[in-house]
Amino acid sequence: MQSVQIFLPHDAVKPYIGYYGFFTHEIDGWTKDYILPLPALREHTIQIFPDEVPNLFSTQREFSVARCNIFGMADRSFLNSHMPRKCRRLQISFTPTGLFHLTGIPAPSFTNSLVDAREVWGPAVNTLVEQLMANTDLRRQATLLDAFFLDLIQARKKIHHQPEIAGVATDIFSRPFPFDIRAMAQRCHKSTRQFERNFKEHVGISAQRFNTLNRFIHANVMKHKQPQKSWEAIAFACGYYDLHHLAKDFAALGRSNITTFRGYDYPGDVVVAKQH
Repeated sequence: MQSVQIFLPHDAVKPYIGYYGFFTHEIDGWTKDYILPLPALREHTIQIFPDEVPNLFSTQREFSVARCNIFGMADRSFLNSHMPRKCRRLQISFTPTGLFHLTGIPAPSFTNSLVDAREVWGPAVNTLVEQLMANTDLRRQATLLDAFFLDLIQARKKIHHQPEIAGVATDIFSRPFPFDIRAMAQRCHKSTRQFERNFKEHVGISAQRFNTLNRFIHANVMKHKQPQKSWEAIAFACGYYDLHHLAKDFAALGRSNITTFRGYDYPGDVVVAKQH
């Protein structure tokens, strides 16, 4: 069983943070831990584990997971999560360009990796985690998170923002159908090459790859909301050439066969892998 409560951030924080998600995982009837393949993810997030910290590993290497981590956007499925039978998790999801704006660090530095948040924001992270663990009220925890990010926003006021890139990335994020790269570049008054370079710096991956990843997520959200809808209809609605095209994305981005796929849960359109 997995439960989640979603809180929206303070209005001044919303350009950078999409939501705060408070997750509780519990596998009823299990007496051992479980291993869960993680799908590709279109968001940079902060993951805080107030209880036991899970292990993350891939076929290449293990990842050292701290109490508070920045999880970069994953443009492919390559991680497995070795989860305890019971755990709590706080997920802070950035808007597409929010992590870059709050750190000043080019977003590709975080893509397909995870970083101890203390390496980016220093001892303030320890203070935040201690405050969160000392307060069990979720609304109070959301207020503490607002205060933390408001301080970061104040400190980053002089960073050079490119609101047109943020606008395009947000539009891609919110719509299932792929965007034309040249049209997006024209909208930002940039050449295609300059647009792609700026987009990758702000978001973490190329606009074309972000299109692909976003379409896959929207297809799964659509299936979750309309389970009676056929995968063929969903593929067409999300701009795939055909069902085979969507199935190829399942293999690369979800490590799953579309014919046996059980799907993901999307409370509030938040990506949550179903527990089997």
